[in-house]
Amino acid sequence: MGSTRLPGKVFADIGGKPVLEHVLAAARAIDGHGRIVVATSWLPEDARIGIWCRLRNVKVYRGHPTDVLNRFFWASRLHDRGAIVRITADCPLLDPELVPPLIRLIEEGFDYATVEGAPAGRFCEAFSAKMLWAAHHGAHTAEDREHVVPWMVRNGRCAVHRAEYADQRDVELNTAADLERIRAIAAEQVAA
Repeated sequence: MGSTRLPGKVFADIGGKPVLEHVLAAARAIDGHGRIVVATSWLPEDARIGIWCRLRNVKVYRGHPTDVLNRFFWASRLHDRGAIVRITADCPLLDPELVPPLIRLIEEGFDYATVEGAPAGRFCEAFSAKMLWAAHHGAHTAEDREHVVPWMVRNGRCAVHRAEYADQRDVELNTAADLERIRAIAAEQVAA
């Protein structure tokens, strides 16, 4: 809710649904998806996210507002798989088919995996529970704590899944202009 560039973006409307509903729909569409946990802050303005999730039987973890790595670590305690997939509210049009190859890379022994070739906003990443534990205990800079994965990338065994993606339009949600562009793209997809 406290996004500096687009306050309240998780509840911004895209095609009659809030951004958070689009993100959860993508997570649910992942083949063989495990437990879904929404990680948000304990700030009062984020209480709405917690209530919204609980009303929909979605697990939610509320933690530190700027130490997002800490939030992910504790949210992962509600998770029961070796691969943890990170999907952000910046990516309401995530393609769920991009995720299984990342999970396979983690299951093959990589610590961190990401997608290359998908446009901004269809992005996701995965990491092992072991690597999340190591990052949580080894990362000390504000940058590493806020952005979750930089420490993992510097210290882990990383893999890149290359995806062929025909539609290279940027669908990352950060600003009001992004929201308008994403609404138009989502409307095209519904019409198609």
